[in-house]
Amino acid sequence: MKSKLISTIIAGILLTTTSNLQAGLPVIDVANIAQTSISAYNNVKQVEKMVINLKKLRDSVNFDYKQYFKDVLGVTNFMESIAYARADFEKVFKDKFKDYQIFVDLAKGETGYEDFEKIYRKLGTTTRDTVNSSLKQLNLSIKEMNKDEASIDKLREMSKTAEGNIQVQQVAHQIQLKIIEQSKKLQQVLMSNVQVQNSWVAKQNAKEEMQEAAKASRIRVKDIDLKRDWGKAR
Repeated sequence: MKSKLISTIIAGILLTTTSNLQAGLPVIDVANIAQTSISAYNNVKQVEKMVINLKKLRDSVNFDYKQYFKDVLGVTNFMESIAYARADFEKVFKDKFKDYQIFVDLAKGETGYEDFEKIYRKLGTTTRDTVNSSLKQLNLSIKEMNKDEASIDKLREMSKTAEGNIQVQQVAHQIQLKIIEQSKKLQQVLMSNVQVQNSWVAKQNAKEEMQEAAKASRIRVKDIDLKRDWGKAR
């Protein structure tokens, strides 16, 4: 059964779903799942680009504190959005198709994951917490920086002293390493999740084709029997 695709922006992240997703009723459709896979892949590539740009800023001779920490906010918020959006999609998928979780359990030997929804939610929280733990050393937080961009200007004042400059540089390096680590974890989970979903849908489609083939075969056998009986009656 085919359904109309719609694009929904969730916290700045573009995810493709079916028109029934908001009602909690995803539709099994190869085209839909394929499009979701493409969106997931594009999200991963976008995170990679953001992390690379962050590293370039960090390694720049003229380190722009304000731009760097603004980009830290951007990539952190983006990764968190991906994690929670995927967690929501996975929940809807599991709730609608009860045998899907059994398939996930069977695939655990290859993926190493037994509950993608929980892992996504944990990643979303961990990403924010790890960055916040570093920002705390500068008496800053993601929440504060999101609400008041002027708070980032504190870094400029702090960096004017030799001691303050070293502290800001150290925190920037810590955050860079943590974001790289979290982005790799998110990419691994996301790619494994997409692979499992695609495999599950392929199996469902194969099962339906076999059922349709068996049904068609029974109809043909029945028609032959009827003709044979009709011939005897005559």
